[in-house]
Amino acid sequence: MLLTTSIFFFGMAQSIEINSIPAPKTFYYIMGLMLFFDCAVLVVDRFKSHIPTRLDHYWTWIGINLILGVICFYASSAVPNPHPDGPATRLEWFVLIAAIVRSAIDYAVSIGFMFPHTEDTKPA
Repeated sequence: MLLTTSIFFFGMAQSIEINSIPAPKTFYYIMGLMLFFDCAVLVVDRFKSHIPTRLDHYWTWIGINLILGVICFYASSAVPNPHPDGPATRLEWFVLIAAIVRSAIDYAVSIGFMFPHTEDTKPA
């Protein structure tokens, strides 16, 4: 899974500029693919877990990844490629804001999973 995800990230990095020409259509398409792949991995992992209730936050991750994936696929069909020089379009700003909101929800909902509470081991 990590290898596949790293390949998606590599593809996104390569699509930032192709022959010195920005290519957002390709970037958004690969980002959408990565988010849908992440959803598939989360569904499989959730159902194969021997403690499924511990992974209930996966449904939030799946939902926010699906929403941002759909936005990215829409953006890949709506943003011109190659991108004209100049300021970002409203759609590009919307994708950026959606990605930030997705990350904020991710951390807010699953902070206990990502940073589990550890007992203070200092002597009293």
